[in-house]
Formats: sequence, structure tokens, C-alpha cells
Amino acid sequence: MTIGPAHTYIQEGIHYGYSEEQLSDLLKLSSAQKANGMSYLHSLNHISHMTGAHYLFLRSVVDRTTSPYKHFSIPKKNGGTRNVSAPDEQLKIVQRWICSNILSEVPPHWRCFSFHRKASIIKCAREHSGAKWLVKIDIENFFDSIKETQIYSVFKSMGYNSLVSFELARLSTALPESPADETNHEFSRASIESLPYKRQQGLLGGRLPQGAPTSPMLSNLVFEKLDNIFQCLAEKKSFVYTRYADDLCFSSCKTSLKRNDCLQIIKIVSRVLRANSYQINQKKLKIIPPGTTKSVLGLNVDWNSPKLSKQYKKRCQFHVRGIAEFGLAEHAKYRRFESVFGMINHVYGLINYCKDVEPSFGANLETLFTNALEKEGVR
Repeated sequence: MTIGPAHTYIQEGIHYGYSEEQLSDLLKLSSAQKANGMSYLHSLNHISHMTGAHYLFLRSVVDRTTSPYKHFSIPKKNGGTRNVSAPDEQLKIVQRWICSNILSEVPPHWRCFSFHRKASIIKCAREHSGAKWLVKIDIENFFDSIKETQIYSVFKSMGYNSLVSFELARLSTALPESPADETNHEFSRASIESLPYKRQQGLLGGRLPQGAPTSPMLSNLVFEKLDNIFQCLAEKKSFVYTRYADDLCFSSCKTSLKRNDCLQIIKIVSRVLRANSYQINQKKLKIIPPGTTKSVLGLNVDWNSPKLSKQYKKRCQFHVRGIAEFGLAEHAKYRRFESVFGMINHVYGLINYCKDVEPSFGANLETLFTNALEKEGVR
């Protein structure tokens, strides 16, 4: 039964055989979540009712007696592979419900520009426009570094009881593929005592799976404490700090700074990250000094506002010119698109991003693309 208006809820509950005292107690317990626009939950059965997922399925996920994830790897653009753990359809529905009814109502730190309603690559890059010095730090295996106990603490901080917080954490995490990666030893006695399950099944080290709908928002909430630390560090050192997912940027417009000042930032950030079980990806660690082209999330920030990179512009122009000169079918075949209409949507996506960053360039490119489509009989 959904907790709605108090009087209606009590009358409906009495109709189903609950006492007025029980219903009043539940209303009081739900106040913390309702005050923040979140859905109140008091049991796994209640989660089943609210999400439409079968209780026995949810129980098997919480007890780790089933593996509702498909693990696979996909190639990265810059080489290497990315491990993905994709939940099955039933769990994905539950996770999307958690996103919509719980996580979306909790704002992340104000220096976080990813995975929320106001998230924006352009806004993130704009914060560093005109910088003279830029420090770029990438966190290695970001999602996989976030532990089940941290997710439990996030839900607990929202006012959910211990058992529901534990169950929500289990529904949002996955065990590592290899049993050898399970980290039973990582739990302190204090954290074990705070968990509702004291047996071994409460000690298995679940991780935040890359591929689950809940993982991006949860990563923001877990990282909020460090966002606050890094923002304070940036203010103290006269830098600007932003985070977009696992990309941390520190910049300064002070020409009087030295490389050693940037190295000091890296040293402190590295120490804080290691203390919280994160590791810096050394291959992507960069200090970019004055006089060198600076980019943040693929956008050039050497100007007063972000600009498209030359590579991105060439990529967009290549598609438009290719379609104009050789036709839709030929260009789609050459670029190995699965369908012509898929290619058209892809190019429109590129152009719309151009319009967001550099409106004039994007508008001119859109005109050329529209003319090319009309030539092909597509309107």
C-alpha cells in the first residue's frame, strides 16, 4: 500500500486490517523521506509492491543466491577495454524505480557536473575557461572502487532503516566476477555491527556495477565527501575544482603559479583518494602549463567560453561532406553504420552538440546537412 495523503492512507489501511496505531507509526517513519520528495519503504515486500518486481526474485538478489548481471567487456576509444555488468530486465526496472523515486531527489555536490538533472559537459568545461594552469586527474576503475558498505551508508543517511538500506544496497551492487575478488576482510568490526545481517552473506564485498542505472547517481552521493574536501583544497590553493564522473580537474588563472604548486595539488588529491580506496590512473594524469592548448572533456578552454576541438569539427564536417558528395547509402556503408537512418540520427546528434557549444558553426553545419538530405529526397 502506497503512503499518500495521511487521512486516506489510514482509512485504506484500516480497511485492509491494520490498526490505526500501526498506520500512524508508519506515517511518522515516512516523514524523513516524504519531506525530501523520496518514496518511503519499510521492507523488501514493500519494495516488491512499489516496483512490481516479484518478491522471491528480489529476495534472491539480496541473498546473492542468483546472479542477475551479464558481465562483458567493450573496447575503449583510446585503447583497452571497459568491464560492464548489465542487470537483467527485471532488476533494471527496479533500479530505474530507485533512480526516479529516491536518488533523483538527492542533489550531488555543487562541483559535480555529471549524472544529475543539471549535469552538463559544457558547464563543467566553462568553469575552466581562460585557465593558465590545468591539472587533470582520472580515477581508475571508478565504479568498481565503490563498496557495498558505502552504498548502504548512503541509503541509511536518507532515513531508511537498517534493513531496507541493506536491501537497497544489495539491489544496487554486484559481486565481482571472480570469487577471489570478494573482499570479506575489508569490513571493520564497527561496520559489521551496523549491518542488519551479521552472518557471512552480509560480509561479501559487493561493488557498484558499471552498467546499472543506479550506479552513476550513487557514485555522486558516495563521492560527495571527497568533492567537499577537494573544493576546500581548491579554494585554499586558489584553484577551481570540478568533477565529471571520474574526471577531476583543477585550474588556475594565476600566471605566478609554478609547476610545483600543481604537483602539490596532485600529491594531496592522491593521498585522499588512496585513503578512500581509489587510485589515480597515472596514464591520464596531466599538468598543462601556460602556452599549451587546454581541453576539458573534449572542449577547448583556452578562450573565455568553451570551444569545439579541431578534431570534433573535422569529424562533423567529414560526415556532412561525405553524405553530400557520395550519398547517404554509400557514406553509411563506408563508415560501417548499421542503417542509413541510424547514421542520420548520429550526425544530427553531433550537429546539435555543435550548436550547444558554438551556435554559429553548428547552425551553418546544419544547413549544409539539411541541403544534403534534401538532395537525397529526405526531409
